[in-house]
Amino acid sequence: ARSFKGSLNEVRDQSFRQVLRERGVDDESAVAETVRRFYEARDEALEPYDDVIDAVTTLRERGFTLVAATNGNAALMRTPVFDLLHHTFTAEEAGVSKPHPRFFQLALERAGAEASRSIVIGDRLDNDVEPAVAAGITAVLLDRFEKVDGVPVPAASVVRSLTEFPPMLELARD
Repeated sequence: ARSFKGSLNEVRDQSFRQVLRERGVDDESAVAETVRRFYEARDEALEPYDDVIDAVTTLRERGFTLVAATNGNAALMRTPVFDLLHHTFTAEEAGVSKPHPRFFQLALERAGAEASRSIVIGDRLDNDVEPAVAAGITAVLLDRFEKVDGVPVPAASVVRSLTEFPPMLELARD
């Protein structure tokens, strides 16, 4: 197994370069062009799921501070939905990535939030839910594709769509 260090984009770049070298492509300009085209195609295809804008808008209108904390994909953070958030936070800024406990602590600090009054909504048990719970943060697993059916989800709620989330908060307030 290979091991790479660096940001997610650096790891992707290294991976592309390694695969292309293994296939006999050594021309650095050809490699750079292949990598550039990949990112260009990926970035053009980025669109939020249908439920994202409405859920984020609703939560913001209800006075919640919204933070995107991510291990990568800076291009995603250039999509319009991120204009609705109060803060963004990346692994590159943190110097550590999820699931490292320091990542969650630094994200809380960025938001000026306390763990006990925060909620993480994530789509991965290992990177989002489990480390959030370990940090004392309430966690919600966003399982759009029913990947965890029958799998125990520790101390977390599970939703299939972000449309389920704002009503959950209303129930919690009652």
